[in-house]
Amino acid sequence: MNARPLCAWAAAAVLLLGCTSREPLPWKLIALGNEPISAALDSGCAVVATVQEEGGTWPGILFPDSTPASRLARRSLLSLPVIACGDQMRLHPSALPLALRTELGWAHTDSITVSWQCATREDIAALGAAQVAQAPHPGATEALWHAALQRLIPGAETPPEQRYAKGDPVEIRIAAFRPDGRAIGDTVFLSFRFGEPDQVVPALQPLLARAGPGFRGTRWALSAAAFGSHAHPEWALAPHTPVQFVVEAARLN
Repeated sequence: MNARPLCAWAAAAVLLLGCTSREPLPWKLIALGNEPISAALDSGCAVVATVQEEGGTWPGILFPDSTPASRLARRSLLSLPVIACGDQMRLHPSALPLALRTELGWAHTDSITVSWQCATREDIAALGAAQVAQAPHPGATEALWHAALQRLIPGAETPPEQRYAKGDPVEIRIAAFRPDGRAIGDTVFLSFRFGEPDQVVPALQPLLARAGPGFRGTRWALSAAAFGSHAHPEWALAPHTPVQFVVEAARLN
């Protein structure tokens, strides 16, 4: 008897057995995506999990940062069948590990319909603008938007050569940006003596307190601490829009 056909038949039987013995998914897929959400997180994107039953409320978001909560959530993804950006599914929250549910802020006791979407900085900007525009309490929604932007694009600082002391001459350059990264107005250059009041907006006071020659810092600010929570038509800036500031101090001569 020829062994090759027998081996081929046996291999086919093993493959068939493997295909038919897989455990069913712990959720019902409604729409299929492409890129695994774990890969999106690895590339620096966030992942937005919108629960259909919650309407226009702020969605759960997974972030690519290195906080303990994020690391636990991302590790728990390895225990699941692949979830892709673009997937829409019906599931009971208990189908997901606790660390993942906690990071998403889920406390549901019934089945829910969830859409998973990759989110760049521009996507989080669009999400926040849409949520604020329809929110009954836009200030509270802006705070959630601000927190999401901070986690997606954390502030950073380059320490100064030495910190300013009272009376030292200060020369700084300030740039402001919308949530999507577009500049707000022109870069501003300021010169004053350290300790003089009302030289910068309240949002920049914490940066200035740590500044000195050679300092560079970025910081997200709520609108109230930046230019005010009202609309600014001259900059095409909608009400309750967080602002990112970049501050650079001139070096010592």
